[in-house]
Amino acid sequence: MKRLLFVMSMLASTFIYAQVGIGTTTPDNTAALDINSTTTGLLIPRMTQAQRIAIVTPAMGLLVYETDTAPGFWYYDGTIWTSMSSDTDWTIAGADMYNANTGNIGIGVTTPTRKLHIENGIANNSVLYAENTDTSTSYSYGIHGVTNATDQKGAAGVFGESKQSGDHEIGVKGDYSLWGAAVAGIAWATAEANMPTLTDMGVYGGVDYFSGVGVYGLNLNTSATAYGMYCDGNHAITGTKSASVPTTKGNQLLYSMESPEIWFEDIGYGKLVNGITHIALDNMFMETVTIDSKHPMHVFLQEQGDSNGLFVTPDADGKGFTVKEKQGGSSNIAFSFRIMAKRRFYQDHRFGVDSMQAFGDNLKDAEYHEPRSTNPQEVKALIEKGRAEKEAKHKHDKQKRKK
Repeated sequence: MKRLLFVMSMLASTFIYAQVGIGTTTPDNTAALDINSTTTGLLIPRMTQAQRIAIVTPAMGLLVYETDTAPGFWYYDGTIWTSMSSDTDWTIAGADMYNANTGNIGIGVTTPTRKLHIENGIANNSVLYAENTDTSTSYSYGIHGVTNATDQKGAAGVFGESKQSGDHEIGVKGDYSLWGAAVAGIAWATAEANMPTLTDMGVYGGVDYFSGVGVYGLNLNTSATAYGMYCDGNHAITGTKSASVPTTKGNQLLYSMESPEIWFEDIGYGKLVNGITHIALDNMFMETVTIDSKHPMHVFLQEQGDSNGLFVTPDADGKGFTVKEKQGGSSNIAFSFRIMAKRRFYQDHRFGVDSMQAFGDNLKDAEYHEPRSTNPQEVKALIEKGRAEKEAKHKHDKQKRKK
């Protein structure tokens, strides 16, 4: 009889207050069941996967704990059973989290084609932004790309592509804050410390290897409008300026003549008629040079026949010159001439300090440079020896890093 009265009392309490408290006499008014304990927990029904699946017409929100095949909490969403711990692709290990997914991950795309595929139409902004906030003097990177491909031409740590076929497209764009290079190539045996200090550079390329190239430009098209490298501005070189020309002994280097002033020259032929002739300078050549009393032309003659000798009288307007035979001669010989005139707009240049080099006596540190070999087999052997040494060093360094 007492038990019946207790049950009736509990039911009456439930209907009156609409809340049930276990471990508390004041259940929260937003909870139908308020369990309060500091020593025990709530035990959800436990069953095997087969038992869970065998539940007939489970109610939406039904919660159980599976004990065998996929241990963990499962709930029925009204259509299927769903694991509350089904996202096994991301795993937390201490303070780290890693991805165990064997496929691709998409952000902004439902069919990712890369391990991480991001798409978003953000105008004037970046789809992916990475910033390293380390302000120390040690090396830091916003993005570090690495490739481990061996002998695969085209493999790269970072690949940039612009593919809309528009004007001013850029595959990879670089920028910097104060002094440095927008894009830098740090090649064999060089480091960032080899870059010029307090200098602004659009592109920097450095290498320390006897057959290395700091910057290489290639254009396979040989038409008049094609350039392997184009410089819009002044061009300074501390070493030699050469033309590489084909010969039976391989391509040989022909060196440019240097001058403290800027000269343009033209070469031509003429012929005396009764000891005299006039040479008019080419109109296009005239547009490129300055010829006046302060900047006179220089003409050098080479006789191609017997005469009393030749001399030159420049025109007053600087547009040509007259050639006469000395001593009133009347020969009809041919001759060649070479004319030099100052480059227009640069006619007053003479020497100039190279601001990229140290200011002071740089002659004391200059060294003699041995002539280049003209024997292609000798150079080939030197290159092959250097490559073998380089590969051996690379292999040694790689093994050392593994240890």
